[in-house]
Order: sequence, then C-alpha cells, then structure tokens
Amino acid sequence: MPEFRLLLLTTQKRVCTLCHTRITASQIEETSAIQIDHNPRIHTIKVELWDSLLKEAGILNIQSDADLDKEALNAFIQSPFDWEKCKFRVLSKTRYFIVHIDCNKQDAQVVKAVSAKERKILKNSMLPALYNKYLEMSKILTKKLRSTYKLSSDQYASIFNIKSS
Repeated sequence: MPEFRLLLLTTQKRVCTLCHTRITASQIEETSAIQIDHNPRIHTIKVELWDSLLKEAGILNIQSDADLDKEALNAFIQSPFDWEKCKFRVLSKTRYFIVHIDCNKQDAQVVKAVSAKERKILKNSMLPALYNKYLEMSKILTKKLRSTYKLSSDQYASIFNIKSS
C-alpha cells in the first residue's frame, strides 16, 4: 500500500484534493495524517449501481403493482450480489486520491447527513425485501471499495507521461 500512496501523491503533485494545501514529507511518513479517499462517494456509487441493477432486472420505474413482474423481483431478491460482475463498472468510475485525515473527516460529516436522508427515502420507497437486498449489496460494495485500489487511466498516464484515452 505505501507504493500506491506514493503513486497517488505523485499524480496530485503532493496536494490534498480537499483543502488544496501541500502534503508535507512528515505527513507522508506519518501514515496517520493522510489517507486514501475516492470520488465519487461510496453512497453515490451504491445508488447508481443499485439503479442499474434494478433496470437490468426489469424492476425499475414500475408504475403500479400490475406492471411488476413478481417472478423477476423474486429472482432478483434471491440472487446473491455478484461483485465480480459489477467490479469493472464500479472501479472504472472510481478515482482514488490522498487527503489529510482531518479534511476527510470534515467532508465526511457533510456527506453522512446527505446519504442518511437518501437512504431513508430509499427505505420508504421500496419493499422491505428489496431494501434488505440493497443493504446486502451496500455492505459488500463498501468492503470491496475500501480494499480494492486502482489508478484511473489519467492518473496512470500522468505518472508515465503518456496520453490517456
């Protein structure tokens, strides 16, 4: 992981992407002062992925119970969330960077409030079994995003001085 942090710092020119101040050499050595963050936020990734999974299953934007394909809904609810199937879709849109821990904590407070409101809306707008399926996907996705790091194509290009596609 230290190598990945150094690669990220190189692409950022040692500047925190949240406060736009320089990340010092002592902060780099003191790993408790900086951390890896990502964009978009986990909650945004979850909601976008959830919507696309519902569309693929044919159970998004149902106007009434009469339009609902109950077999498709049951099959969707009973099937396990497949991270491998969604991995490329998620990671190709995710960009990692290094930030000061204090900056990230401040930013997280704002994001936490917004995502809590959105989760409440989600919970109230779907069947309990479907919401439980969302929670299952949510837990797996959070765990995988926090343990799978990959440079974006433009970060890779900036490190190796090549044009990104």
